[in-house]
Amino acid sequence: VIYSIIIDRFHPGNSEMMVTSYTSDQWFRPAQRCGGNIRGVIQQLTYIKELGCTSIFLNPFLKNNPESYHGYAIEDFISPDPDWGKTDE
Repeated sequence: VIYSIIIDRFHPGNSEMMVTSYTSDQWFRPAQRCGGNIRGVIQQLTYIKELGCTSIFLNPFLKNNPESYHGYAIEDFISPDPDWGKTDE
């Protein structure tokens, strides 16, 4: 079972990167970054496993056009997008 994740829309791993709460309509506005990041995905791996998922499919997380939230507007094929995380994550 594969769990598909758009990093920016999934979970904020640290509060300083979070734009707003999950209950805000801002989480549902296209083309606006919401604050989910790789750390948030890592923190929720147990939850995903408990759902019965055996793998995850992440959207691209490389340096992306700042106006894009989905990861498919890559500008740098080497570095992760700084809004979503660091190389060591």
